[in-house]
Amino acid sequence: MTIMIHPGTLRSRAIALAALAVVAASAAPASAAVTYVFKGAITGGYDETGVFGLAGQQLDGLGLTFTATIVRNDVAGAMYDSGPGFSSVGGFRDKSPLQATIDVNGKTFAFGSYLGQQGQDEDPNGCGPGCSTEQFVFNAQAYHDIVDPISGVTSFLNNGLLLGGTGVYTNFLPSTDYHTLGSLTGADGVDFFGELFLESYTLDAVGGRTAYSRGVATLKPISLTVSGSDAPPAAVPEPASWALMILGFGSAGAMLRSRRLTAVLA
Repeated sequence: MTIMIHPGTLRSRAIALAALAVVAASAAPASAAVTYVFKGAITGGYDETGVFGLAGQQLDGLGLTFTATIVRNDVAGAMYDSGPGFSSVGGFRDKSPLQATIDVNGKTFAFGSYLGQQGQDEDPNGCGPGCSTEQFVFNAQAYHDIVDPISGVTSFLNNGLLLGGTGVYTNFLPSTDYHTLGSLTGADGVDFFGELFLESYTLDAVGGRTAYSRGVATLKPISLTVSGSDAPPAAVPEPASWALMILGFGSAGAMLRSRRLTAVLA
């Protein structure tokens, strides 16, 4: 199952695009690579099998830190969308605009070979009438589910990385254009968040599990450092491709709305 993370405000727009009969090709953007480096602490999670080198241990209270590096290229063929209050880019496989790694306890994990998404939005009534919210989000995933036709062995991998930030009445984002995201710390009024999910296994020809690894972590960034610059692409979203991504929009929107509400009530 594909894990999709995307600003919830885009869900209705994606459905409308998918309903169109005409499929338009995205224009090839001219842009330079941009690097986003998140640093912070691991505040929760569980290393079920030792994927982080801490088999059977809860991860909270261990003083673990992480560094996540995301490189974005606005590649030709990726899906771009923008409108009043939002902008985003996303794509699968060789059209993924994101490649990411995260280092935890001396272990390095890579993402983006299957899916990459970046989005940014602002809602003047996101937490109620006149209550302005803004957010940015990155989602990168490595995924495969392969059956060898000769041996019958199944190889499965599903690794996901989510990082972002929200704010209420803070205006920490210069605009809703995702190209304008700059370096940030908590002092800028952003409430960072993040999640890491790692799972892989192999099955023999009769379905017996021969290998298994799993671990999850809650990430709390304390800083984002951005280097590089680019120009917004002149592009048209692909309705047929957006249709593949709709299922994840709703769950991501619900998660982000929950974070906004928590921030308001705190």
